Amino acid sequence: MHELTTERHPLILALDVGGRPIDWMTWQDAACLQVRAQIAWTAGRTTIVVRGGVNQARNERSRLDLNSIMAIRNARAHFDAHVAPALTNVQLFRRDRGTCLYCGETLSPAHLTRDHVIPTSRGGADVWENVVTACRPCNARKDNRTPDEAGLVLLALPYTPSRVEALLLKNKKVLADQMEFLLQHVPRQRRFAY
Repeated sequence: MHELTTERHPLILALDVGGRPIDWMTWQDAACLQVRAQIAWTAGRTTIVVRGGVNQARNERSRLDLNSIMAIRNARAHFDAHVAPALTNVQLFRRDRGTCLYCGETLSPAHLTRDHVIPTSRGGADVWENVVTACRPCNARKDNRTPDEAGLVLLALPYTPSRVEALLLKNKKVLADQMEFLLQHVPRQRRFAY
């Protein structure tokens, strides 16, 4: 059980009533929806406790229990499964777990770069399937060549994250029960990455 007493609060996973993930929401949004009876059902073992002010008549402090996974009434998951999530360095580095896909070293984002497997100057596109995380020395070594030409081997093939994987990449602090729920929607061969 998490009690909301600091500025760092876990995000709550919002679903449509069919159980399809929509997005992350703040505890404030979740509290408003719950008070307005807009939550169809909840899941997850994690309860987030929100404490409010004291009722003078009853001398009781208000308390609202929020689950970490909430299905919202009348909400629809508005996304096309075939549309790729936005490609940003932050998302790319998270997809590749902060690891250079040439040497295998795990580094902080400040020491990582986006590398185009097939360089853009040679017709390679700036798309998920053609970019990998690389450390600065490996990126410099590869230069304007393919990995084969530079004598480098890719440790993993680049791929486009699914909509659910994009949600996992978007939230740095996914709670265990949220992770368990979302992994059911991730392609089986990539579940180990999260």
